[in-house]
Amino acid sequence: MKRAGILKKLLLALAAILAVFVVLLFTLDLGFLKNTIEQQVRDATGRSFEIEGDLSIRLGNDLRISSGDMVLGNAAWASNTSMLEIANLSAVIDSRSIWKGPLLIRQLELDGIDLFLEKDDTGRANWVLGNDGANAQSDALSILLESLSLENANIEFNGPQLDQPIQASVGSLVQRLEPDGLLHARLSGTLSERNITFTGTAGPYARLISGTDFEIRGDGNLGDISINGFADFDNLWLPQRPQFELNVSGPELAEMTEMLGINGLGNGGLSFSASGKKENEQLITRLDGNFGEFQLDVTASVLSLQETSGASVNAQISGPNFGRVARLLDLKGWPEGRFDMNTQVRRPDNGLEIDAFELSLAGSEVRLSGVIPDFPRAGGSEISLLVSGDDLAPFREITGLPPLPKGAFSLEGEVSASGDGKTRIDLAYAMPLASGTHNGIVGEGESLVGSDLALIANGEDAAALGRLFEIDGLAAEPWS
Repeated sequence: MKRAGILKKLLLALAAILAVFVVLLFTLDLGFLKNTIEQQVRDATGRSFEIEGDLSIRLGNDLRISSGDMVLGNAAWASNTSMLEIANLSAVIDSRSIWKGPLLIRQLELDGIDLFLEKDDTGRANWVLGNDGANAQSDALSILLESLSLENANIEFNGPQLDQPIQASVGSLVQRLEPDGLLHARLSGTLSERNITFTGTAGPYARLISGTDFEIRGDGNLGDISINGFADFDNLWLPQRPQFELNVSGPELAEMTEMLGINGLGNGGLSFSASGKKENEQLITRLDGNFGEFQLDVTASVLSLQETSGASVNAQISGPNFGRVARLLDLKGWPEGRFDMNTQVRRPDNGLEIDAFELSLAGSEVRLSGVIPDFPRAGGSEISLLVSGDDLAPFREITGLPPLPKGAFSLEGEVSASGDGKTRIDLAYAMPLASGTHNGIVGEGESLVGSDLALIANGEDAAALGRLFEIDGLAAEPWS
């Protein structure tokens, strides 16, 4: 009996200790962990991180955090010493969601933000943190935000594709879960010193949490440019046939491009629409309209975003400056100047059928058609190519060719499957200083082992060819 009494007293004492511990845990301010948190952020991001103001952390059904004057350092190569500065932060987080997900932030208040985003010429981005930047971006998708209040935020972005940095200022951004079950958002601010406004809704909220069958709607203005649209998501994580519509209109393209830090795309009004709709058990996407002198008429169809077999694309695109558009896509070396492009492509099963690809650029024409039965492998392909133009000089940088005398050029050829299943190539070319043919079998793999090609070349002036390749002693006579 005495032993049972002693055990009972020990259990009661242990329960009392646990009760005191729980009370302390849910009432004690954990702000004293500031140094530990700072070090954890440094370890996770590989950057300097300081909380120069006070930090308060209180546990409960909701985790409550408030902090001031936080500074996250920038990448070593970046032009600014800090990437992110936050004067004041207050957050209320559903404690249970930390363990079971998605992370539910009931309330987030931010004031006084300076954010500097930058990419360098090699493609490095300062927002990729630590060794797990890609994972961090995917994890961010599992965060739900019920209420947001953001004021006095300044954002700057610079990169090699831009002619000048993008400067954005957010005077106020408010998001609330309203009684209608939708998240409502309102934004006001400036973009490159032009006023911007936006209002939108997302929900129903219960479906946002599940990531299925929810809708986003919004409209706003960028200066004098009007933007409105909606998107219906069947599944956020594995979208099948999401439906959407986007409309952009305004008096002048240059206003938009200046706000986005881009020059050289011309002038003119904007009247553009993009849509995605379910038709005959397919997702049909259409892009139609103009951005200034750029004209777009694109139709694409696909069974679903998870099943691309049977997809097709028909596109007619024209504009005043191909090289500037290419640089926006980080494709360097393409010539400036007007272009016209026409494409009809289909994707049956694992193959690729190019009914037509036609590009007119810098006084040159490219025409391509054919079938690649096991795309992207070239084996068994049947391809026809024709390239011609007035002068190769505009394409020197993209082709890597040395300086050539001015003059017309052409390249005509076919790729076909030989009788033994190998790939045959037949090319004929003509350009200043040389013309010739390449015929035969192309080997497999990167090393092209097994190739059997007959190469024939000739020209009118061996001395001119020698000067091009810095070879002395060749006579000014025909060569082959």
